[in-house]
Amino acid sequence: MKKNDPRSQSSRRTRLTAEQKQTLRNHRNFLLQKWGEGLDSPSINWQELFDLHWDLYMLERRHPWLKKAVA
Repeated sequence: MKKNDPRSQSSRRTRLTAEQKQTLRNHRNFLLQKWGEGLDSPSINWQELFDLHWDLYMLERRHPWLKKAVA
């Protein structure tokens, strides 16, 4: 199959329900809230902030629509 063949792309994608999308949005908002709290903390835990950043990065990489939906 060619690289841009729609059949190859559709087999890798699954449609998310509205409930699943809302759950992902809520999780992203939770991570962003924890990130903000970590930055406002008197003693910054850098490892926790790096971990939160990585979790956000991976979530947005797996679901690119998530970042676009809030922008």
